[in-house]
Amino acid sequence: MVFGCNNRETVINEPREIIIEWNNNLNKKNFDNLSELYGENVLYYGERKNKNACIRDKNLFMKKNNSFSQKIDVNKIDVAEQNPGIYECKFEKEVTISGISKIYPSYIVLKESDNKLKIITESDEITDYFLARKFVSELSIQGDFNGDGRVEKLSEVLFEPESKKIYRKKNQILRCFILMEI
Repeated sequence: MVFGCNNRETVINEPREIIIEWNNNLNKKNFDNLSELYGENVLYYGERKNKNACIRDKNLFMKKNNSFSQKIDVNKIDVAEQNPGIYECKFEKEVTISGISKIYPSYIVLKESDNKLKIITESDEITDYFLARKFVSELSIQGDFNGDGRVEKLSEVLFEPESKKIYRKKNQILRCFILMEI
């Protein structure tokens, strides 16, 4: 007689399935289903937000960038259990907007809540790099860039990535733009 089973493969595959579902819902712009994947409060690209604010940000972004698509190699989603019921999922996402593709080394942290895994953290290494450095270049402009009716600051920054694993090119300088609420 078997009373219970702790199948490690099932435990690790479930977070991958959430990441695949998250990606599919983003590409389909299905914000209702996407909302169901988030916990009530999320550390969202360095800011604490409730899930409604996260979904609103994504919705506004998609309206401004209607050609958005995103690809994730499902075989390259690394899952690590940080604590019981908390999983960090690392992956590279290839984001394409207006025919221009960029790769972002990204991660999502999932936490078990009411027997379901929910997204509690969403970010990428580039955002984290800038948040840690708190570096903003002199070149910046202000305006309503995400369509939410509030003024943001758009700053251009240049940096040399520390992680050769991610960017693979020696002496590559990255040019990025950061959008910050004022």
